[in-house]
Amino acid sequence: MTDSLFWLDLETTGLDPVKDQILEVAATVTDMDLNEISPFCSYVIHYNEAPQMNQWCLQQHTASGLLADLGESGMSLRDVEDALINLIPDGSRPTLGGHTVQFDRSFIQVHMPALHDCLHYRNFDVRTLEMAVAWAGKSFDKPKDAHRALPDIQHSVRVAREIRKLITGIEDQSS
Repeated sequence: MTDSLFWLDLETTGLDPVKDQILEVAATVTDMDLNEISPFCSYVIHYNEAPQMNQWCLQQHTASGLLADLGESGMSLRDVEDALINLIPDGSRPTLGGHTVQFDRSFIQVHMPALHDCLHYRNFDVRTLEMAVAWAGKSFDKPKDAHRALPDIQHSVRVAREIRKLITGIEDQSS
């Protein structure tokens, strides 16, 4: 078992990690009790022009303001990858956490291989937990700013903490 969780959410130009691009990344690192080790951070990848994307992504990322932010960022994909690697505690190989996190893993495997190599092969998928507790009649609200990386990953960690409390009865100590 690893000693930490590397929480990650991406916004992309589509669903195919080979042909589509990463637009925005948000992350944090927690211990296995979901206590924050590294603060939440968010990075928009710089593009001079918006990359090709399908109509749904174009509408969503325009409405959220993400497309407007692409030209404002000064960070390349490599800069963002380096910043994310620097969040990982020395000697740690954290488990990747998030909502439907295999999607995010597929993109970092292609676009951020150095980061991918720093992570454990295991995933901690909040969506799977949500589906399991739904059988008991529990559901969770979606984040208000859905499809922006930072509110999405904050929501994933918050839901994980709620599910932990539901299953174990242990109150959240992270606040």
